[in-house]
Amino acid sequence: MLTRSDTPGRYDAVWREAEPYMRARKNDVHIPLSFAFAQALLKLHPDADEDIVSLAILLHDIGWWSIDMTDIIEKGLGP
Repeated sequence: MLTRSDTPGRYDAVWREAEPYMRARKNDVHIPLSFAFAQALLKLHPDADEDIVSLAILLHDIGWWSIDMTDIIEKGLGP
């Protein structure tokens, strides 16, 4: 699902709790893809903190739920 093979399920609970607060950029694709890229980068940077990187990527869009959708479309996606 969202995890590396050496940590199966480790962040699934965070994903489930955060999911209702994500409504930007098709998060059913965007977040798992971003998570996969982050996991690949972690393999290249073994000194990086896996929990910080993984949780940051899972939570990076959760603030969008509090912004009016009209504002997102008119102000956030406009010129």
